[in-house]
Amino acid sequence: MMSVSKAAPSRPNRAPIVFAAALVLMCVIWFLGFAVRISLNQDTDIVARAGISRVLNGGFSDFRATTFLILVAVSCYVLCLLALRKRFRHDFAAAIGGTVLAGCSMLPAMPLTSPDAVHLAADVRTFWLQHKDPTNFDGVPAKFDDPVANEVRVFRNQPSGYGPLAYAIGGAPSPSPATLSERTCWARR
Repeated sequence: MMSVSKAAPSRPNRAPIVFAAALVLMCVIWFLGFAVRISLNQDTDIVARAGISRVLNGGFSDFRATTFLILVAVSCYVLCLLALRKRFRHDFAAAIGGTVLAGCSMLPAMPLTSPDAVHLAADVRTFWLQHKDPTNFDGVPAKFDDPVANEVRVFRNQPSGYGPLAYAIGGAPSPSPATLSERTCWARR
């Protein structure tokens, strides 16, 4: 008698379900946990002066809750990557769609909630429009009457900590350095 081995029943691929569930949870955390808490309609002056610490000011419990949310969101992201690694039908489309969905979940958030973002925008304008080196004291934001430089609240009299590559990249999206308007710099933030 010949022994015929039967093929083991194939397990259903749960990767698409894991991917979708982790993506939705991550986007909900980003939207409700961060984008709504740090929304665009909050006073940007508060953020420009003291950064995110002035926006999320609930003390240690707020820090603990924010840390927990970040850890869960990172775990969801890792689950998404693992699910994509398992390969499933339309995984490339799912990755692109997931990227768009994740990006949209953060749209209401205030971009780059850091005083450094304003300083960098002023440094880029100093480099391209004023033709001064922002890393020297001659190019500090306090020396120029510029709409973006006037928004620098922290380290206003200090030279930039960024370098030429940051200024080149910062000015590159503009068709010409002369078009670095206030709106352009704020949009880059």
